[in-house]
Amino acid sequence: MKSKKILVIFTAILMICSLFLSLKTSAASRYYISATDGVNVRKGPGTNYSTTGDMLYYNTELTVIETKPNEQGCSDKWYHVKYNNGTKEGYVCGTYVREEQLADIDQNGEYEQYLKEQGFPESYWQKLKTLHNLHSNWTFKAVKTNLDFNDAIDNESILGKSLIDGSDTSLRSKEPPAYDPSTGIYKQYEPGWYAASRDTVKYYLDPRNFLSEKTIFMFETLDYNSSYQTKEAVEKILGSSYMVKLYPDYANAFVEAAQKYNVSPTHLASRVRQETSLNGSISSSGESFVYAYDPNSNQGNNRTYSGIYNFYNIGAYGYMNPAIRGLIWANGGEDGTVTSYGRPWDTPYKAILGGAQYIAEGYISAGQNTLYFEKFNVSPYSQNPIYSHQYMTNIRGALSEAETTYNSYKNMGLLNETYEFLIPVYENMDDVSDSNTPSGGNEDTGSDTVVSVNTIATNIGVKVNNSNMSGIALGTTGNDLINRVKNISSNASVSVSNNGKLGTGNTITISSNGESKTYTIIVYGDPNGDGTINIFDLVRTQKIILGTVSPTEAQRNAADANKDGKVDIFDLVRIQKHILNITNIVQ
Repeated sequence: MKSKKILVIFTAILMICSLFLSLKTSAASRYYISATDGVNVRKGPGTNYSTTGDMLYYNTELTVIETKPNEQGCSDKWYHVKYNNGTKEGYVCGTYVREEQLADIDQNGEYEQYLKEQGFPESYWQKLKTLHNLHSNWTFKAVKTNLDFNDAIDNESILGKSLIDGSDTSLRSKEPPAYDPSTGIYKQYEPGWYAASRDTVKYYLDPRNFLSEKTIFMFETLDYNSSYQTKEAVEKILGSSYMVKLYPDYANAFVEAAQKYNVSPTHLASRVRQETSLNGSISSSGESFVYAYDPNSNQGNNRTYSGIYNFYNIGAYGYMNPAIRGLIWANGGEDGTVTSYGRPWDTPYKAILGGAQYIAEGYISAGQNTLYFEKFNVSPYSQNPIYSHQYMTNIRGALSEAETTYNSYKNMGLLNETYEFLIPVYENMDDVSDSNTPSGGNEDTGSDTVVSVNTIATNIGVKVNNSNMSGIALGTTGNDLINRVKNISSNASVSVSNNGKLGTGNTITISSNGESKTYTIIVYGDPNGDGTINIFDLVRTQKIILGTVSPTEAQRNAADANKDGKVDIFDLVRIQKHILNITNIVQ
């Protein structure tokens, strides 16, 4: 009888232990790719072996079969691994592999309950707890985007919005017109940059792929903190760059900008390094350049400029040479009359301070206050429409800058400082914590996707501000805009008040996904609305200045040819110069 009682008690203990263990996710060593730009998989342990044709990207999980001694081309040992859910195998140099001991997860644990209260799904917990165990003074806050994850992928996959460089064609979209199957040629949206595939966008959009010590800084808040964001931290980022010779006092300038505009100087320095590289570029050298005329955009004047700096590459976008376009922006337009943000940036100091003001006011103070939110505007606090006003098209930009920030903090011994990380959470995310390695394919994501009116309007090559639409090249027709809308979404309906050449006051109405919005078109320098900048616009602008006519809001905006917020003599001069073919008015 006694032995029976002991057996019952023993069985009960086993059941309790089993129940307790079921509430925990055990820690285990896991292996991941650590190279942010990708690494080749080889058929044997050495670079003398050919590649398998696959490249693996950051945070791809590996199953290690065995290790081999260091051989040709790798100072570390070689890992014989399986990947792609165990369906493929090959060899990877150990320099690009990281081993990570993930934390135990207890469903009833104190920190797990904190993460749950924050709003983090369970698929975030293990990596965040691992980071918490490493750095207990780091704070992680869930930012609920209130956006469906698949909808976000669709919107960020619109052709031209997210670009990828490099020779790996599997990352590129094959959706027309990004790819021509008859020729096998991928369209370059900017020199050397191609439309990212939907799988690639999904990978870089999923925050859970970047919850590691090295990449978590893409979620760091970018406000200024004087306790660790110092001159020395800036020098760790740019101390081996062209900046040392170009402008020896650069570090003090970045700190001054940080204090003045409440923006992290390490973020500013990382952005400069990302945009101009350690060796510099035409955007940072001050060298002479020609603003060549581009018939497709009707921009350019074939004039030579020099002594202009644009370290952050602000305004550097479009089909013509983006860097040159950015330098014209930094010059204050073709004739240098636009003076906002301290332009023209004709000294390195002015470029550092003015660019910091632009980034702080346009992004950080406007709700896009992390690297992630600057790249993907899904912030519920953004003052700009979602999926628009995104700083960079480079889909790996935030990841690259996060790595630079991490290395700077690590070299300065700052990793144990107090940091706050704002991490997005989407609705209807799958339960796995790691997306598949990005890959291309013959996907069709854009032309039949139902997207919002705002997403369509901000992706047809124009600028949208509330109900106004500008940035339309002279000579653009209503039919041109209709075709652009249909290229974004064939499900949208669109009408224009003028199918011919568009001018100030014309309207376009876009309807999609149960909503409809009408935009009034503004062509700068065309206040009389005939779609051409001529003597009649000069006369109309003069009358607006003298108060002898009562212009509509669109006409007044169009008369503000230099876009400084007022209509005055400088606008008359700008329109006159355009008519005389001295300088073109930038739309």
